[in-house]
Amino acid sequence: MNKILLVSLTVVVSATGVVGFALKGKVDTLQRDLRTTKADFSTTRKTLDETKQSWMKTTEELAAASKALSEEKDQVAAVSAERDQVSEKLKAQAETLGKREGELADLKKALEQVAEGTGTQGELIAKIKALTEESAKMAADLEESKQVIATLTLNEKAAERSLAAAKERVRHYELNVAKMGLTGRVLAVDPQWNFVVLDVGDRKGAAVNAPLVVSRNGQNIARLKIKSVESGQSVADIVPNSLPNGQTVQPGDEVVFTQL
Repeated sequence: MNKILLVSLTVVVSATGVVGFALKGKVDTLQRDLRTTKADFSTTRKTLDETKQSWMKTTEELAAASKALSEEKDQVAAVSAERDQVSEKLKAQAETLGKREGELADLKKALEQVAEGTGTQGELIAKIKALTEESAKMAADLEESKQVIATLTLNEKAAERSLAAAKERVRHYELNVAKMGLTGRVLAVDPQWNFVVLDVGDRKGAAVNAPLVVSRNGQNIARLKIKSVESGQSVADIVPNSLPNGQTVQPGDEVVFTQL
């Protein structure tokens, strides 16, 4: 009887030890999961903070770029208007100079007739002198206007280049602002080659090398980097070591552009 009791107690103690060991293993697993969850939460919070800061910075830069774009447009318009005015002046000067040169030719012809005894020489010489001086001055003014137009043309081209640069800056920041608010979904996953297909393309602002976070139920699952883009889809690589052990990216997971 005592032997049976002793064996029973031994079995109970052994079973209790096994159960205790199993419970300890489960507790350890739960603690590890809790630490992982806390780490994921911390990473998500940090990512959100960085995204917010990037959004604010990009929005401010977009406003500055838009202001610069408006100023560049005004400058191009002003230079173009000034050049048009000088061009009109140049055209009028050329026409007047042409008339004066015609008059001068007529007077020279009349002077030749005087030499033949058919006119008053003194008056014609005075008129020729006055017209010659006037023509020289007009020719100088004409040349000056040509120089002004040449300078204005160069200024206009420089202003247009500056305008193009301003437009590019605005486009860049508009694209980045679009990215900051862009979300999408995973359409397909290739675990063998470690890439995914997304439902966002360049029409929505996706671009090669853009970083993304895969999110499921509010938790980060992995990080991605886009490697190719089409109009309505894009392909992204899963960043090595960003996917926790036991986790997999699945179709339907949300993707979010996190930074510029």
